[in-house]
Amino acid sequence: MSPMTWHGRKVEAAVKEAAARGLKQWADDVLKASQPEVPVAAVGGGFTRDSGKVEVDAGALQAAVSYDSPPGTHLAIWVHENMRNQHLVGKSKFLEDPLNASKASGPKTVAAEIKKAT
Repeated sequence: MSPMTWHGRKVEAAVKEAAARGLKQWADDVLKASQPEVPVAAVGGGFTRDSGKVEVDAGALQAAVSYDSPPGTHLAIWVHENMRNQHLVGKSKFLEDPLNASKASGPKTVAAEIKKAT
């Protein structure tokens, strides 16, 4: 019988790295899908849309998509949650709707990255 070499830790690290890449791609897809839905003021607008960003914590396998415009004001939260406002461009729930729409494709994106790594 041939000697076996255990590569469990190496495989585990590769899978975790691939999962983090998949999460990043999923979050990037949500950000991209949300951009056209972010309300933009008729004059001088776009601050909220332009503040969109993706952050990934590879160690915790967590990703976040966020908007904050102007920084520290929490205006993006108010715009996102206030469903009474009528917007000429975009709409409220500009991030929630694309995230919900990604619930089928996002996990497949992560799985595909893991499959490529194994």
